[in-house]
Amino acid sequence: MIQRFIVTGGPATGKSSIIEYFQQIGWLCFEEVSREIIQKKNIQTSTKDLNFEVAVFQERKMQFLAASKQHFYDRSMLDGLAYMNLQNITIPKKMLTDLKTHRYESKVFIAPIWQDIYHQDSERLESYEEAIAIDESLREIYHSFGYELVEIPFTSVEERVKFILSQI
Repeated sequence: MIQRFIVTGGPATGKSSIIEYFQQIGWLCFEEVSREIIQKKNIQTSTKDLNFEVAVFQERKMQFLAASKQHFYDRSMLDGLAYMNLQNITIPKKMLTDLKTHRYESKVFIAPIWQDIYHQDSERLESYEEAIAIDESLREIYHSFGYELVEIPFTSVEERVKFILSQI
């Protein structure tokens, strides 16, 4: 049976560290795709356009379709919608159709904004204030598609992974 578990949240909330730990202990995972696209397109701003969001969505859709059993995802196809909403980009109907057709597990694990670990880098260009807005937008999007958000506690990566596993 294929199960697709999402780990989502705003920028710099520990999602990738959680995914890396899952991989270390033997779980199948799909990593975040937007960093690679940001690097390829040499994007220097936190504001992205429709072409960027479509490219990220397509990569995430390929990850969805590539699942063969139980997988964890560092973000999902839904995350781009949260970013698009914040930038007032009209969401293409094809994306909405795909999201109704391609469903993940109903419990979605969200890493909340955590100021103590927040930092910017060459691909994470959002300010802390933008990260808060992204978090709020993600919560709205996931709820609007009928997903149950489970907040990941502020603790060590190992404890965060144990928490997620206890919920599935």
